Amino acid sequence: MKTMSDMDSSSELNEPKFLWRNGSGYHPLTAADAEKADAGGGRVGTLIYTGAGLRMTVLLISVGAFGFFLMSSLVGALLPVEMKKLGASNALIAVFITSIPYVLNMIITPVVSFRSDRLRSALGRRMPYVLYSAPFVSLFLILIGWAPIVCKSVAFSERVSLLLLGVLSIGYQIFFLIVGSIIYYLFPDVIPEKFIGRFMALFQVIGSLVGFLFPRYLLPLGENYFHWLFTGVALFYLGDDLFYGKDGSGRGVSGLGFGRRVFVVQNGSQLFPGVLQHSVLLWIFHHDRIE
Repeated sequence: MKTMSDMDSSSELNEPKFLWRNGSGYHPLTAADAEKADAGGGRVGTLIYTGAGLRMTVLLISVGAFGFFLMSSLVGALLPVEMKKLGASNALIAVFITSIPYVLNMIITPVVSFRSDRLRSALGRRMPYVLYSAPFVSLFLILIGWAPIVCKSVAFSERVSLLLLGVLSIGYQIFFLIVGSIIYYLFPDVIPEKFIGRFMALFQVIGSLVGFLFPRYLLPLGENYFHWLFTGVALFYLGDDLFYGKDGSGRGVSGLGFGRRVFVVQNGSQLFPGVLQHSVLLWIFHHDRIE
């Protein structure tokens, strides 16, 4: 005769607590099934990857990282130029572009890092911070882009226009730092440990690629299309990050940041599915290359 504890143990074994990612999609697994599942791509907590599943995950994170680097390059390169046009001194530009963001960084990063480490929610540990900050990051980017034109059309003085642009830049930095504070903490939640070195190398390559492409193709557009450039990058960042997905239980999950659909599992990790594979990712993350 089964005791109550035996029935509880049996129920726990039959309850899906894992997500298995293969080349075709996500599959909830029980603890017993998880032990027999193909884990050629590695495991992270309750996430189990095949080789193809891992490559798709990395691909979509990489697309999001491209938008992140593009956004940070845009503000750092073009905002000082626009402030200079409004008569700002080099010292004042340094205050808005460097000093204030550094002060904000000292305040925001420790708080967000500490709180996200201890957060347990339906969206995981890191995703709520990315989820709720990304729309504001995009909004402030668009406002920064259009502020000079609007101020000129309503005949604001250069001092007022400069003050408005500075305030908007501070607002952008506040929400950007929320994302920037936890982006590197997100990767160990979704990338298997044995591949984390290769992934971080790929992440740096993406940053270098943006550094190569931005000054050659986008920076020249800043002179005449400052507003449209900021709007386009903001919408790219938001559009790339904001998608609607379904988790293993069929519940709707709204996901933002570094992936197209977010799957939330019990341990708070996130998965990022995709529909494409790339030969470079196949070479870098081929599971047979790791003993």
